[in-house]
Amino acid sequence: MIANSLFVSWFILNLLLLIFVVHELVLVTKSLFRSKSKRILPTLSEFPRVTVQLPVYNEKYVIERLMKSAEALNYPTDLLEI
Repeated sequence: MIANSLFVSWFILNLLLLIFVVHELVLVTKSLFRSKSKRILPTLSEFPRVTVQLPVYNEKYVIERLMKSAEALNYPTDLLEI
């Protein structure tokens, strides 16, 4: 009796494992053979307003480089807030 219940539970667990493996194989084959279409990015009619936050706390060696990087951003200055 115990041997039958062990066999049934072993069989069910192996069946679940088989279903999982087959599902993973299907996902892998779908990802390998899908068409690699290029994404078309939407064009902006106008730039949105952007806020850049600079997290600084007791970092005296980083602040100068951080400010230079923030100043070097290529974005319309009237829409950029630092």
